[in-house]
Order: sequence, then C-alpha cells, then structure tokens
Amino acid sequence: MREVILIVLGVLIALSLESVWQDRADRKAEQALLEGLRDEFVENAESLDRWIELHERIALAAEQFIAHLAEASPGQVTVVPDSIIGELGRTPTYDPELNSLDAALSSGQISLIRSAEIQRGLASWSRLLRDAKEEEQRAADQAYREFLPVLGELAAMGPAVSWLVTDVRRVMRGASNGERPTSSSDVVVDRRLENALWVRYRLTSSAANELQILRAGLVELLALLESEVN
Repeated sequence: MREVILIVLGVLIALSLESVWQDRADRKAEQALLEGLRDEFVENAESLDRWIELHERIALAAEQFIAHLAEASPGQVTVVPDSIIGELGRTPTYDPELNSLDAALSSGQISLIRSAEIQRGLASWSRLLRDAKEEEQRAADQAYREFLPVLGELAAMGPAVSWLVTDVRRVMRGASNGERPTSSSDVVVDRRLENALWVRYRLTSSAANELQILRAGLVELLALLESEVN
C-alpha cells in the first residue's frame, strides 16, 4: 500500500512540476510576444502620422485647386502651381507592419496573452484598420477612375507628375518630402474638374479622419501593451 501511495505522490509531483515549467515557458513566450507587438506598433504609430499628413495635404491641395478654378469662367484657362497638381496625384494607402501579430494569429500563440483588454484592443484595432483602408481605397479609386482622367484631359501635368513619382519614392522610404516644383501648368476651367475635386476633397478628408481614429486606438493599445511588459 505504501508503494502505491509513493507512486501516486511521485506522479502528482511530476505533473505539478511539469505544469509549473509549462506555465513559466508560456509566460516567457507571452512576454516575448507582447514586447514584439509593442515594438511593432510603436513603428506603426510613427509611419501612421506620415500617412495622416499625406491625406491632409491632398485635401488642402484640392481646396487650393478649387480656389484657382473659381478665379476664371468655364472654358477659360487658369494657371495652377504644379506643387498643387502633384499633391493631388497621390493615392496613399496605409500598410502597417503586422508581422508579429500575423505570426501570433497564424500560430495560435495569440492565446498566450492573458489580458482580456489587450485581446479586445488588438481586435478593435484590426477593425479600425480595415475601416481606414476601405476609406483610403475609396479615395484612390475615385482618383484613378474620375479625377485623374479629367485632370489629364484639361491640364498639362508633366512637371507635376515627375515630381510626384520622385517624392512618393522618398515617402515610401520614410524620408521627408522633397522640394516642391516651382513651375505651373495651364488648366482649362471645367465643371467636371471642379466636381471631381470636391469629391476628392471629401474622400481624402474622410480617409484622414479614419486614420486619426485608428491612431487613437493605437495609442490606447500601446498603453495596454506597455502596462503588461515587464
């Protein structure tokens, strides 16, 4: 009987030790995951600010372009700075780094996170990101389908396009915006262009607002991650 008791005790102790070791391993893995998510979202916050600024600059350029068109009658030619035209050729879409989050989701390691608040924060941020990207895509689609074709018909965009291509490459590398062109282009005043500009303004302003909401969610999520990282 004593031998049976000793065997049972030995098994129970072994199981208990295994549970302790597994729990320690899980907590170590959880900390590594939380640190990876925090570092990833810190970088995303920095890049997100640049994308918000891009949309705000596009909206401002649309307002400035509309003001130039208002100075002439339909069918007349007005002169518009290529710096304004170049800004309106942008179609920014925010694409954050999500390697740590995607890896945690695909591997199932996301379940290691014990904080229900962080779990909810990650889910909420993913929804906000989807909403923002959809709004950005609406703005980009309108630019390609409506605004740019009309603009190409009514304006000479050579210098503006050359600057835009170079500047977009700089922004994608995380560099500051390059020096804007000082040239101008002749633009024929047309109701279609004015209408397309107003839509461009509304859509890109809406995209900027969605990204601001996304950033607020990101700030809250980072605070939660910081509180859980030892």
